[in-house]
This record gives sequence, C-alpha cells and structure tokens, in this order.
Amino acid sequence: MNEPKTPPSRFEQSLEKFELTDAPFDPAQKLVGHHPDVAFREVGGDIFLVHPDGETIYNLNPTAASIWRLMDEGLSIDEMVDVITTAFPVMSADHVRKDVIAVLGELVDQGFAILPGE
Repeated sequence: MNEPKTPPSRFEQSLEKFELTDAPFDPAQKLVGHHPDVAFREVGGDIFLVHPDGETIYNLNPTAASIWRLMDEGLSIDEMVDVITTAFPVMSADHVRKDVIAVLGELVDQGFAILPGE
C-alpha cells in the first residue's frame, strides 16, 4: 500500500524552483537565515527557539541544533552536509542531506527561519 506523500515544505519548493532555473549557483549563497525576531538560548548544549509570536518554544534535537549553528556560517546545503559528515563519518551523505533539507524546511515552515528575500 502506498503511503500518502507529504507535501514539500516552502524551503523544498524554493529548491525546486532554483533547480529549474539556469541561474548560476553560488555555493556561498546563504539559502536560509534565522528569522530576525526569533529569540534563542543555549542551555547546557540544548538550543531553545522562541517563535516571533512569543507563543511557541522549540527545543532542537542535536542534528537540528548543529544545522541552526551552521546557518550562521552562510553555508550551502552541500557545505552543511560536508561539515556534518566530517564530524560523523558513519552517516551517509545522502542521509545527512535529507536531514538537512527536512530540518531547514521545518524551520522555515514553522516561522523560525526565512528564505532569501523575505
């Protein structure tokens, strides 16, 4: 039996649009940024995000926390994957890439991160 397909996140939709264009890709281009009104705190290695509306708090898992930190570096998805697979060589690059895209998509969809131009 086929499971229903999850609709793509806003981030995944923006990636699809980019892949359909002939625009040159700048690997240093910052694809996603922290929402400027998100407050975040690091407590004992855990990262907590407070949504701009002040009503929602997210506690990031270790993978999402790593990606949140890498967002400050302005890295491309491939560069994030390289950093994470270097730190955790037992993980396949394909698996890490899917995780990075999923985390970025969730952060954008929940309003904790923004796409370029927003």
